[in-house]
Amino acid sequence: MKRTIVFLFPVLLLLGYSCKKQEDPSTKTLYDTLKVNTTYTEFALSENTILTLDATNSQATSYLWSPSGDTLPMITVSAEGNYTVQVKTHTGILNFQVIIFYNGSDCYIPNSFSPNGDNKNDYWQPFFTGVSSENYNLKIYDQNNTKLFSTTDNTAHWDGKYNGQEMPAGYYYYTISYQTLSGESKNRNGMLQLYR
Repeated sequence: MKRTIVFLFPVLLLLGYSCKKQEDPSTKTLYDTLKVNTTYTEFALSENTILTLDATNSQATSYLWSPSGDTLPMITVSAEGNYTVQVKTHTGILNFQVIIFYNGSDCYIPNSFSPNGDNKNDYWQPFFTGVSSENYNLKIYDQNNTKLFSTTDNTAHWDGKYNGQEMPAGYYYYTISYQTLSGESKNRNGMLQLYR
């Protein structure tokens, strides 16, 4: 009987240690602020971070953020995306764009757009950081596998049209091939949604 007790005791200790090791790490929220005052900015967002985008301007009379529609000088974001702000002043209009990438990512690919002419999210375009302008290829297809759009320009966007005709609301399929600055070839594909 002593042997059974001596044998079980180390096993129980190991099980307790093992359970403790498998606990989830702390998900402490981090906070950061980015001053938005240049035409185009890229920012790498760390995990569990809430980022304040601050477009405060002493000459401003109004603000309009896209895609949220917020009208305050500052907004908070916690996901990658293409964020723009229009700052009106007494002397003119300033337009600023911030592309948020997750830390370690080389692209942000939106999942939807609405080409309805309201100047908000009217084009679909993937955004890249640290990639070559060479060996880039983007293709967009409809559900019948008809190629609607194709480009080798990594700054080009799709306006939701095919042969000059507006495509209906629905899901479309994209394929992207590109090369990083270090020479690594990558491929991405997925669905995007067109809203009208």
